Amino acid sequence: TIGLSLTSWTLADESHPTLFCTVETAKKWKETKWRKSTNDGLFSVFGSLVSKTFLATNLVGRVERKSISIPQYERYYRDGAAVSCKYGDGLVKKFRENDGFYEVSLVKWKLANGSCTDAYLQGDDLRYRIATGCHEGYPVLTRLGLTGILASVEPTSGVHIVTMVSAGMVCYLQPDQIVRPIKAAVGEDVLTAYGEGKVELYRESSDSYVVHLDGWGAKLYAKAETFDRVGDGIHDTDGAFGMKWLLSLFSFTPDSSGTVAGATVSRGLRVGAALPRQPSPSLALANHDQI
Repeated sequence: TIGLSLTSWTLADESHPTLFCTVETAKKWKETKWRKSTNDGLFSVFGSLVSKTFLATNLVGRVERKSISIPQYERYYRDGAAVSCKYGDGLVKKFRENDGFYEVSLVKWKLANGSCTDAYLQGDDLRYRIATGCHEGYPVLTRLGLTGILASVEPTSGVHIVTMVSAGMVCYLQPDQIVRPIKAAVGEDVLTAYGEGKVELYRESSDSYVVHLDGWGAKLYAKAETFDRVGDGIHDTDGAFGMKWLLSLFSFTPDSSGTVAGATVSRGLRVGAALPRQPSPSLALANHDQI
């Protein structure tokens, strides 16, 4: 390319603009017959050059725009989902499909104006939040004052699905609506030192349970460590009221594999008559007539 100083053009700083063009364009401009004036010819050639350059640039830009593909990221967590990250607990506010980042409101990071801090994180930096200490398939206490079984947690939203047998309903709750895990939910069968029973009431203030004892016509007021859920007691052979404890009441001695030779014990066997008459200090037994 060559530079042509346009002496007939004067800029505000008293300098002259420079036109850059190819040698062929300059020769073509020089050989052109000027019909009006030199400036008109220069404007014509300059206009033709600019027009061709703009056309070429426009075509190249169109081709480049067609060849560029914008990646789209797939969303996993829904808006409002309860999540956890290395900065603490948060709630998903929105998702950006163009770069795959989530805008998360950190619920425990409070600013001076009372609002929460926002963090921009990728999906790999997040995990769904579960209530503290709780596990799927185990009893929990909810802020509704009702107990139930944490059936499952929806990973894309963090919603806790709690089945409440005593109330005959299923609740869909956020993690903050779960108070804490408990030993047994109301309506569950439990195994106590006085036999099997059913939980009638849970008292949060004293962390105690009221158990109706099958076949006794009585209620048992007990702490969590004094009984087992029926399912847990059978599987936990070494627990306080596990299978080994149950067999020991009948002077059976399990072998090293945990089985008893020549003995068959029914799961529904009542063991109250084989126990000492004095209850444990942590138990309180009352007849219906005494309540």
